Amino acid sequence: MKKSLIALAALATVATAAQAQSSVTVYGVMDTGIARSTGLAAGSVTYMQNGGLSTSRFGFRGVEDLGGGLKAKFNLEGGLLDSNGASDATPLFARAAVVGLEGAFGEIKLGRQNTIAYDTTVKFDAMGAGNIGGLITTVDGTAAASGSGNVFNAFGASRWDNAVQYYTPKINGISANAQYRAGGVVGNASAGKGIAGGLHYDDGKFAASAVYLAQYAAAAATGFAAGDKQLQYYSVYASYDFGVAKVLGGHSETKGEGATGSAYKVDYIGAIVPITAPLSARLSYAKIDNNQTGKKPDQYAAGLHYAMSKRTTLYTVVAFASQDGNSALNTVDSGKNAPGYGVVAGNDSKTYAVGVRHTF
Repeated sequence: MKKSLIALAALATVATAAQAQSSVTVYGVMDTGIARSTGLAAGSVTYMQNGGLSTSRFGFRGVEDLGGGLKAKFNLEGGLLDSNGASDATPLFARAAVVGLEGAFGEIKLGRQNTIAYDTTVKFDAMGAGNIGGLITTVDGTAAASGSGNVFNAFGASRWDNAVQYYTPKINGISANAQYRAGGVVGNASAGKGIAGGLHYDDGKFAASAVYLAQYAAAAATGFAAGDKQLQYYSVYASYDFGVAKVLGGHSETKGEGATGSAYKVDYIGAIVPITAPLSARLSYAKIDNNQTGKKPDQYAAGLHYAMSKRTTLYTVVAFASQDGNSALNTVDSGKNAPGYGVVAGNDSKTYAVGVRHTF
């Protein structure tokens, strides 16, 4: 009996130690509200919007301490549409499916993941990753597609499959990351591949980033052979926290190659202004320049955030797109606000929304 008790105690000790060395977290965001958009193909519409501040999502995040400062990590994340409970994309974990290692050498991640361009854009956008008025929604629907259908937007590409990314340790505020996407095309190592790199500085008050990204054609298309460089993206962003306000701004440029190529530029400035402890304001302005067609629409956005707690935020947001030269700039991410609230070319577009975001 004593031997059995000793054995059970030993097993419990081992299990406790193992549990202390690793953990898995279930997390998520639910963000929805009521919105009204004008300037659409059907006129105006009132609807339940998805992701006014942040795309709704659920995920699993895990870490295991391997000793000596080395950790194994994984992340699975899928997007949700609050309006109907559906996944916002296929496959289920379209937002992230990565595994990696972190240590004194930095961090390496493998799998489906955000591009460096996307992560940097979100960091310097006063509206965050919001699907109303954010930089991720500043897409002119009349901008030309590049080869296999890449639409020129503010950040090039949002996520890559088959990708590996390396992050250096931060030294005196300076860090860098590099990313490679394997095309997986037999007999042509360049077909479908992607490369990206970023250089970053952050001392708490001042931050700046420079990013380069390139995508290569997976298959032959108009103006392209498989493996040709199909799209290039450049951006420079910076921010400074003055205390009374944090000011953010930058420039990005996406350029398509080949016969169907065009340039798409975005100049941006924004601000985050604390008003009281729970209340803050967000302001944003973006100037779009689609050089191929000479369209130069403007997007204005403003929002108020009221933090009811660390996890729950009430908000209101307004976005306005002033069209130019028959442009069709969106104020919402039409892919997440079914049935796809695209604007009519030449029609100024407005969106008003009131919502709530809860994180868990």
